[in-house]
Amino acid sequence: MIKVKNLSHKFDDKDSFVLKDISLEIYEGELIAIMGSNGSGKSTLAKILNGLILPTEGEILVDNLELRNEKNIYKIRSKIGMVFQDPDDQIVYPIVCEDVAFGPENLNLSKNEIEKYVKDSLEKVDMIKHKNELIENLSGGQKQKVAIAGILALRSKYIIFDESVSMIDNKKELLKKIFEINKNLKKTIIYITHEINEVIEFNRIIILKDSKIYYDGNVKKILCDYNKLTYAKIDVPFSIKFNHELKKNKIYIKDDACIKKFADNIVEYYHKDT
Repeated sequence: MIKVKNLSHKFDDKDSFVLKDISLEIYEGELIAIMGSNGSGKSTLAKILNGLILPTEGEILVDNLELRNEKNIYKIRSKIGMVFQDPDDQIVYPIVCEDVAFGPENLNLSKNEIEKYVKDSLEKVDMIKHKNELIENLSGGQKQKVAIAGILALRSKYIIFDESVSMIDNKKELLKKIFEINKNLKKTIIYITHEINEVIEFNRIIILKDSKIYYDGNVKKILCDYNKLTYAKIDVPFSIKFNHELKKNKIYIKDDACIKKFADNIVEYYHKDT
């Protein structure tokens, strides 16, 4: 479990906090989305969870390991893998299979184990046929898949995706892979995005606003709350705007069962529409 308690952070050259008094718990096996408008602090939170940034205030425990203890940083980073928005920020070798092997090689695994991890990881993102290609010849989306394969090869327990499908044309295909990673490999997924259409099938969502947690709860419930979404500066899809117009015209969805049914219809509409 990842436990965050009273986390606040500001950068040295800034007077204001980019994160303020954040407290949350992320449990093993969760599929969790973190959303917020630009500048809300979601990417900073991701880097703090991964140990790339030490917070100004507060406590973070990863499987009971204290992040502030420098002796724990290597262990924490081995538990939490992070896929960045720009794959060039984490690709280090020129050939696909060599780059994916980089992480496992640093774990002192045998050659056979490394080869197996590389093969399995590339297969999971449909890049096995490109294993011997030069990365510079790949598209942005293919590079992003290589970066994801590199994290999978590390066998990290928790995986943070920081707006990691931004360069991929078929986002739904990759999101399906992420769901499979969560379900079949029992990985905890922390998925950061500003696109609510990408997370409609997630169970839990955290929305940041003004550097604080504005909402932490069920995705389908917040999908039906137009006012909360717009107040948090989340880009609202047509289906949610439509529901809002129904309410404005005094056509109400009265109970939780109906809310769930409507939210399920939004999911179905999204799949047809895209």
